[in-house]
Amino acid sequence: MVADLRRAALVGRHGRASHQHQQLPSQHDGIGRARPRRDVGEQFEVVLPATRAAAGVTGAVVFVVGGVIASRIGSGLPITVYFAGAGLGILVSAATIPALGAHWRLGWTGLGVAAGLAALLSWSAARSDEPPAATNGRVRPLWRAGSTYLLFAAGYITYITFLSAYLADRHAPTTQVVLTWTALGPAVTVAPARWSRPITNWPGTRASTVLLGLLAGGAALALLTPAPLVVLGSAVV
Repeated sequence: MVADLRRAALVGRHGRASHQHQQLPSQHDGIGRARPRRDVGEQFEVVLPATRAAAGVTGAVVFVVGGVIASRIGSGLPITVYFAGAGLGILVSAATIPALGAHWRLGWTGLGVAAGLAALLSWSAARSDEPPAATNGRVRPLWRAGSTYLLFAAGYITYITFLSAYLADRHAPTTQVVLTWTALGPAVTVAPARWSRPITNWPGTRASTVLLGLLAGGAALALLTPAPLVVLGSAVV
């Protein structure tokens, strides 16, 4: 959220493509350095949270700015494909990471390499086709949207973040872990296309209200019982 609010001022000053160029290398470096290591001792406990925080902040900026660029193309398809890409990434991770077993740290390396390649590709594809614009945007009028965004993060981002810990705490077998994440990935991929029309056509905040209600209900399912089918349904919702 902090990155998103700060992004508005920086993008207005430097342009969207320029700002994305500045953040992508930092995101790649943060992800690569966040790969857990065994030999860094006490420094590990400081370096790892710091690099993960850097990857999170710069990743948030890239994600939001990329969404703005996609939304300005003039068609609903680019923005749908853009946000659906997160689900594809979850699906690929579900199919590969559990198979690594004790070598799961390689997944961090692969993620860093993929982020580096994405940075190179987007650097050549994005272009600054607009002059930098000064902005005196105020944060206070955004408090309603910001509060909604916070609730969305609590019900969606936090849910996905701690889903692995939830399954591990209940000693879920590898099969259930793979199945849960494999179901979650396509659900995330389909969601942008499924909800694009209601978000556009429904009046007022009805779409946001329904979405937040579904997120709350889906998260509550996993709290009711750890039964595999219930957890699977929770992930899909």
